[in-house]
Amino acid sequence: YSVPVPDELQPQQPTPPSFYSHLQNPIQTPPATQPRPPTSPILLTHPPMGFATGALSGFTLTASTLYLTILIHNRHRIHQASLLYQQSLLLNSIVEPSILPPEDNVPRYRIERANWTERWKDGWNKEIEDGVRWVQGIRWKTVREAAEGRWREWREGERRV
Repeated sequence: YSVPVPDELQPQQPTPPSFYSHLQNPIQTPPATQPRPPTSPILLTHPPMGFATGALSGFTLTASTLYLTILIHNRHRIHQASLLYQQSLLLNSIVEPSILPPEDNVPRYRIERANWTERWKDGWNKEIEDGVRWVQGIRWKTVREAAEGRWREWREGERRV
């Protein structure tokens, strides 16, 4: 059994706003007879690129691309030059074994004692390695069998730990 409810007492559902409602100025709302053409929100928020901005961004893009291209080319040439030098030394040492590289290209090594932090790290790593070796050396089958035997003894009434 239901009683009809008058329309003015029915709950009113709010009308959803249109997609472009945030773009419309309430003071300059066009009349309802002339529909407003939809405009893109991007065009309203971002002005078109001007001549100076376009020229500057084009110059920046071109200059950075040119710089990176020249930089990569230069690095490749340096790498190729070092490879050619090493190969020529190798081939010359095969033909004439007495030829040694020039004295200024021979690397000089100096043995330095590690500082205290490196020694501490090495000690720490040695302790970790020793612990891992100890764990790896445990015969887990024997440990399991011993634990099972103790458990059986404890369960059967011989309650010594």
